[in-house]
Amino acid sequence: IDDFRDFFKPEKNSTEFNVEDVIEDSISLLEGIFNSHDIHIDRDFEPDIKAVGYPNEFSQAILNILNNAKDAMVEKRVSSKKIYIKLFKDEESVNISIEDTGGGIPEDIIDKIFNPYFSTKENTEGTGIGLYMTRSIITDHMHGCVRIENSDRGAVFTVKLPLTQSEE
Repeated sequence: IDDFRDFFKPEKNSTEFNVEDVIEDSISLLEGIFNSHDIHIDRDFEPDIKAVGYPNEFSQAILNILNNAKDAMVEKRVSSKKIYIKLFKDEESVNISIEDTGGGIPEDIIDKIFNPYFSTKENTEGTGIGLYMTRSIITDHMHGCVRIENSDRGAVFTVKLPLTQSEE
């Protein structure tokens, strides 16, 4: 974890950014690997939603969630691999929901997945810091929250970020 401290430099300037654009950029980085595993993305984006924070860090958090969804579906050999991403705002926050068809996370470990060095992957496959970093980015740097729950299809990550000043 100490190796990633430079990733979180306090002198970075917080900026307003379009949330959809950052999510789309994150998806495009994984597009090749998603295509090779026949993973389809279903988007439901409310347009022109802005957040204030660190778009590169936010992108890293989204990448971590998407990559874990991919890993779960590939590992479990799911026949219909889909990721459902919903972006909308309510009176209090920007909301991003990312759901996969990977069958979910076992209830006995679901409360541990944001812990540092916790991984469900084989020793050589995962470090256990991706979701820890995701939580740190969302909560500590973006002043939001991230949670996980299971649905009937798979895991659902919900990210909530504060609305920008102009939208409050």
